[in-house]
Amino acid sequence: MAQPPAGDLALLCASPFDWLASEYDRMKWACVRLQASVFEENLRVATIASWLKSDIRLRIAQERDELMPFLLARMESDDDVSAFVERLEKNYSLAETQVAHLLAFIAHKAIVPMARRDDILHLAACERQHLALFSAIGLPLLRLRTPTSALGLLSGRLALGRGWSLSSSGGHLN
Repeated sequence: MAQPPAGDLALLCASPFDWLASEYDRMKWACVRLQASVFEENLRVATIASWLKSDIRLRIAQERDELMPFLLARMESDDDVSAFVERLEKNYSLAETQVAHLLAFIAHKAIVPMARRDDILHLAACERQHLALFSAIGLPLLRLRTPTSALGLLSGRLALGRGWSLSSSGGHLN
């Protein structure tokens, strides 16, 4: 199992909602930094590839495979989240396609070609919009609909999605 950054596992175990909010803030700032540096002359492929794989692909997988099923299982009959879920699915599909195309294009290059930098800017802007949407709707719904007794389960699912072990590092599942 992978080792989480210092402090992440403790926060995840203590408060999965605060950990998610912190993680989404970190990803928003990564997009801002990337947008600010995209026209640097020697923008390294490794920088972009890491962002595409470690942030975007991981976030999509975590939301689609862990958060959304967890959230949807706790919705009440009068909760109308269909438009939100539909928008998220479109965002996931678009981001996955853009990530795959960018990774394929830059695969055997050391410096990101100028011709693809607008694509990176667009993807970073879309990612920031998605993070804002999920932060404004998804996270509050998770807070509202997750009983205290399920916090350990949520922490466990999020840790597992990151390849982290709660049991081997002092974390616990309820």
